[in-house]
Amino acid sequence: MLESRGRIKSFFLFSLFPGEPIIAAPGDDVILPCRLDSQEDLQDHSVEWIKEDMKRFVYLYSDGQTITEHMNESLIPRVSLDQDGLKRGDVTLKIRNVSLQDEGKYRCFIPGKNFRETVQLVTLHARHRCVTNLLDLFLRFSTPEL
Repeated sequence: MLESRGRIKSFFLFSLFPGEPIIAAPGDDVILPCRLDSQEDLQDHSVEWIKEDMKRFVYLYSDGQTITEHMNESLIPRVSLDQDGLKRGDVTLKIRNVSLQDEGKYRCFIPGKNFRETVQLVTLHARHRCVTNLLDLFLRFSTPEL
């Protein structure tokens, strides 16, 4: 998806194939997918997003609200879950304005369902940004219509 920020274009990047890394450049917004196979309402469940090299949560949702006291402070203003998605079993995480420090392995965990997903985020240096743009174009035009 393309979003305009003034004259600069930014991409919401996500992986079309489970298990494939998500590639982003600094400044991009990314979507880290995590969803149940069923469309079960998860508003009354806990959702934990962690990053392997981080002591605090990337995102923590419990009792119908975001619990920022246990989240990494630098991520609080940049991460979110779609509240409507929670109603459909989708706890996909959005990270805005990705930085090089965001690179790593992320895990989504829904304790009440014993459900886990792992997503790898790869961040590119600015000089490699054209690779991201080319990858997006390739995926957009090579994916058959369903």
